Amino acid sequence: MPRGIMKIKPSLRAVKETMKPKDIFGLAVRLLGLWFTYSGITNLPRVFAGFTDLLFVIGTFAVAWWLIGGATLLVSHAYPDPTEESGKESGILEEASAKTEA
Repeated sequence: MPRGIMKIKPSLRAVKETMKPKDIFGLAVRLLGLWFTYSGITNLPRVFAGFTDLLFVIGTFAVAWWLIGGATLLVSHAYPDPTEESGKESGILEEASAKTEA
């Protein structure tokens, strides 16, 4: 085999192994943002039809901008950090046990 092909195979395996569901969801969110961008671009001629159409196009671009930016709140809500969750749960359990002891 040529040397170039040997170099490609390990890198493809590395990508396959490091792509987690959180990363895939983040990519899907960004692709949805691209779809909103496309929708806003195709509706640009409607801007001259009236004020409500202008608001629709501006809203579409605003959502696209938020989604392409990663929508970190959306991704972090869908896939919370496990270390933060365990800390919250243990804190709640400690408070509950302290109240029952008193």
